Amino acid sequence: MALWGHPRRSGPGGLRGGRLFGVGYGHVGWAIVWALGLVALYALGASPIVFLVAGLAWLAVGLTISVLQPLVAARLRKAATGDVVYDQILVPVIGTRLTDEMLVLACQLATEKASSIDVLFILEVPLDQPLDAPLDLERRTAQKVVELATAAAGEFGVEARGHVVAARSAGKAIVEVAEKRKSEVIILGAPRKRRAKDLIFGDTVSYVLRHAPCEVIVNLVPSGYPLGGSADEILSSITGGPGGDTTSDA
Repeated sequence: MALWGHPRRSGPGGLRGGRLFGVGYGHVGWAIVWALGLVALYALGASPIVFLVAGLAWLAVGLTISVLQPLVAARLRKAATGDVVYDQILVPVIGTRLTDEMLVLACQLATEKASSIDVLFILEVPLDQPLDAPLDLERRTAQKVVELATAAAGEFGVEARGHVVAARSAGKAIVEVAEKRKSEVIILGAPRKRRAKDLIFGDTVSYVLRHAPCEVIVNLVPSGYPLGGSADEILSSITGGPGGDTTSDA
């Protein structure tokens, strides 16, 4: 199992663009450049100048380290110990074992910080049908999956709102809902794809990673990961027979 993160912001005390690491290592590179310059001057016979410049340079380096190092260390400790806070979490579900597990992960994160969760089921409508097509069985299944997910969140003491959205593209719909709900993180599960055309993820996850307005956490599992979950049980109860093969296009 691999966990992929797509950071778009940092939490309180977090690192932004590696700036702290730049401060931490910048004086080292600067000192090396100075040393090389001094060696060159010494080779040219400018010994007095070399010793004078070397003394001033190392004095400056010492002052820099003594002033900046405590500040950098304090920021790094704060970043390492401080938790990233997500007040609004978006979890797309389709009723597979993988998305059920992502819901549990979201609930665990939300429980720690009293955050709220949006549970989203994207009902992908075929191109040969209108977006408001009845699709009674699919809509009933989607609604039931969302109801079970919000109830499960309630068991964790987490506030959760359910959404069923009909769309042509799951990835685009997820991004649109994230923008509308002002989500701070999207949590996705995805089976690893065979490296056809150098792709690791499927179309849905790839689109979300490229266009999401917030951070994205992707739990990458092996390609043979079992996908059966709540949707199979729901479909079986609705139809009175075994559920269909619920697969993910993530």
